[in-house]
Amino acid sequence: MKDKATHVGFVLGTVFVIMGFAYGNSGVWMLGFIFLGLGFALRVNKPG
Repeated sequence: MKDKATHVGFVLGTVFVIMGFAYGNSGVWMLGFIFLGLGFALRVNKPG
């Protein structure tokens, strides 16, 4: 389940960052960076 969470975090983060920069909306790209950070944190803290 955590493996899927990392992929979802990376995909959603990338989509939100691209859409935020495309439309000039800082709130959307900040949300994208939050999702990217969560995906990266889950990958780093993976047990084993």
